[in-house]
Amino acid sequence: MEKQHLIKQFDTELNEIRANLLEMGGKVELMIYDALKALVERDSPLAERVIALDHEINRLEMEIDEKCLERIADHATNVAEMVIFMVKGKDIRHTVV
Repeated sequence: MEKQHLIKQFDTELNEIRANLLEMGGKVELMIYDALKALVERDSPLAERVIALDHEINRLEMEIDEKCLERIADHATNVAEMVIFMVKGKDIRHTVV
C-alpha cells in the first residue's frame, strides 16, 4: 500500500514540475516572438514588456529548481534509510535520527 502511495505522490510532483516547465517554455516562446517583433517593428514599449517578463521566468525557474532539488533530497534520504535498515535491521522511516 505504501509503495502505491509513494508512486502516486511521485507522479503528482512530476506532473507539477512538468506543468511548470510547460508554462515557462510557453512564456519564453512568447518572449522570443515579441522580442523579434519589437526589433522588426522598432517597438520599444513591446521590448520593455519582454524585459519585464524576465522576472516571471526567473521566478518559475527557481520554483522548478526547488521542486527538483527537494525530490532529489527525498530520494537520497530514502536510500540512507534503506542502508540503516539493511545494516542495523532498524526501520527509521518517518522518524528523526
